[in-house]
Amino acid sequence: LVNLPMNIWSRKYRYSFHQTRTGYPHADGAIARSRPDDLTYIKDNHLLNEWKGGRATYCTWQTRDRYLPSLDQLIADGFTHVVMHKTGGLDYALANSFVGVKASYDDDYATIYRNGDLRLACDRDYMAQYFSAFPYAGIYLMPSIIHERNGLAMSFHHSQPAQANFLRYFSRVTFDEKDLVHISYNEGELAAQSSNYLLERPDNIAGAFNGFWLVNNPKETDLAQPPALQEWLAQRYRACRRFLDQADATIDLYLKTDIPCEALDEQSRFEAMYDSGARLHNLSRRMKGNRIDFTLAWTVDSERDYGYSIQLLDQSGQKALQSDSYLYRDAVNVHTVDVASLPAGAYDLGLVVYDAETGRSVGGTVIESGARFERMLDIGAIEIGSG
Repeated sequence: LVNLPMNIWSRKYRYSFHQTRTGYPHADGAIARSRPDDLTYIKDNHLLNEWKGGRATYCTWQTRDRYLPSLDQLIADGFTHVVMHKTGGLDYALANSFVGVKASYDDDYATIYRNGDLRLACDRDYMAQYFSAFPYAGIYLMPSIIHERNGLAMSFHHSQPAQANFLRYFSRVTFDEKDLVHISYNEGELAAQSSNYLLERPDNIAGAFNGFWLVNNPKETDLAQPPALQEWLAQRYRACRRFLDQADATIDLYLKTDIPCEALDEQSRFEAMYDSGARLHNLSRRMKGNRIDFTLAWTVDSERDYGYSIQLLDQSGQKALQSDSYLYRDAVNVHTVDVASLPAGAYDLGLVVYDAETGRSVGGTVIESGARFERMLDIGAIEIGSG
């Protein structure tokens, strides 16, 4: 057996905890210290090496030449199953290795997969069948806004589900890890398939994303049918803007109902390119009582995490208030600044982007004017009243 996660801490504490709760005997088959030969075997096997590092690994048309020999080696050496232990939500990324693979056993504590079933993800004919049958394959391949911007891409179909391997392939190869979700209507209920294990329930999507790009083929799907699809949308999101409009391909931006559509229209366009590769596309704000709601549309391609700081400066140029957040890879970021503690008056607004690990500020260029800024970007001024 291959037990995941692969580390001594999991063997000694997590798996023993499950044994304590269930009362079932438990043996992980591991000694206190791994022999050098064991470590070499793990390192030389692509699957084991990725899993030991806590990384999900998938079979795609581009990775099958590494995936299949590693899987065949495990089977030849007597490994029959992979046991994915459920560890309280800490290993969702690792569990993504098995999205779309039929489990041979599943309970509250572990899911077990046959190694032979993992081969299904590598079957060329199987992948090609879903590739040709999926009505949105062509839209995902064409250059469009969803290739240029961050954020979830979603499709609907009144009856046809998507194969999870297909979504994983496009997520990893075509979009460099963009989250993709397909929702279909099956036996009276909405069903979700996703490249991300966490998004396989439709209700999880609204909690994770402020908006999404809706990919559709009008010749295939009438979004008003069945009504459950339209009801699910109307309760959470609203259509704001169409970015692609063709007879057989449309892409629409949907934002949460409490986010104004102006967050991503021409009026809020405010473009700046940062030295880190991040790009600011839109910036807008709304004053609501003692708070300011900022909406910012970013594109972030770097693997590093970045934060940003919105700062209010008084008329002497001194910082009166600062509020920070991360650059999330969403269609739009929403950040609220509470200004109740500030005295009435006029304040200048500044935006600072920085490396979340080092705290080092990132400079950039305002695209329209070509003006260079080394640290703080001027984003306007605001009047805070006494009421």
